[in-house]
Amino acid sequence: MIIFLYPFLALSALGLALSVAVHLAALLGLHVPSEALNLHLGLFVVWIPTILLSNFTRHGFRRHYGWKDSLRGCPLWLQWMVYGLFAYAFANMLLMFFNGLAAETIAPLRVFSGHWMAFYGAAFGVLYSTVHLTPSVQDLAEKPLPLNLVNQATSRSPKN
Repeated sequence: MIIFLYPFLALSALGLALSVAVHLAALLGLHVPSEALNLHLGLFVVWIPTILLSNFTRHGFRRHYGWKDSLRGCPLWLQWMVYGLFAYAFANMLLMFFNGLAAETIAPLRVFSGHWMAFYGAAFGVLYSTVHLTPSVQDLAEKPLPLNLVNQATSRSPKN
């Protein structure tokens, strides 16, 4: 089952890298091809499994959902990257509107790419966490995990 997540993990990493490139080009005032707007479509491709897996990984936890639940299998730097990208996307949007940059032709790409970075980064984090929290079928077939290790593998604290 986990092997099916790797293409989505790779697509979210590629989407993150492309959105960073578009964002840097927009900040520098460089020409960005209109095909860059196709990154909107890529979000749907990676976010559908991300949402489904986010619900799966929080099974057995409190009713209140938080990013901590979905990112608990990520290293600390990746968790902070996801939080930082969302904070940056929000600050970037506010800065653009308050500085009156909305009239510029490159401004929409700057805002879009800031949000693309946040959502592709979050998708990468959730997918990465799911891949590293879920034992592979081969591992379970060779030697089933004792119950106390299963509980530790699904605990809320991230492994760093």
